[in-house]
Amino acid sequence: MNDSANPTQSESTAGEQFQVRASKRERLREEGWEPYPVSLPITSTIAEVRENFGHLEAGEMAEGDGSIVGVAGRVIFLRNTGKLCFVTLQDGAGTTLQAMLSAKALPAEGHSSLAAFKTDVDLGDHLFVHGQVGTSRRGELSVFAAPELREGVDVAEAGDDDLLIPAWRIASKALRPLPKTWTNEAGEQVSLSEEARSS
Repeated sequence: MNDSANPTQSESTAGEQFQVRASKRERLREEGWEPYPVSLPITSTIAEVRENFGHLEAGEMAEGDGSIVGVAGRVIFLRNTGKLCFVTLQDGAGTTLQAMLSAKALPAEGHSSLAAFKTDVDLGDHLFVHGQVGTSRRGELSVFAAPELREGVDVAEAGDDDLLIPAWRIASKALRPLPKTWTNEAGEQVSLSEEARSS
């Protein structure tokens, strides 16, 4: 029997994920949103945010110059709840940073709304996030996603045309899922499910 004629379940699942992700990419393009933008307003690396703000206590927000950042990284963990989403971004060196997206801080509609995030973003995508640096109640250093809006516009009434800088944006749409295992910051081989449980 020819194995190539009978793909395994994992190959079949990977093929289905590819189709779903490719469909999202094409829909974004049809709606006028480039899934591979040439440039984004990135101000800091993940490592720089960790170095500059690693001293913050649990529940503390950074203040002053540099407390609002634009960072980008690959989505390696994603947890969607009702009105709050948690994302772990990883850079090429393996450094990670959490981003938190809340319905309250994002436009109610449009391409940077929380609903759009839940629909458009997948594990493995490269994501840009803009917002204030702070720590969660559990002490996790985070970027609290928020857009920069035209003067006089309230976030609850904002649309795509009101954004000077979006709270989030896909930097590169991944068409294939993340590998099931990779090497973490400690040099250990871990699986996606193990990493998700430890976050």
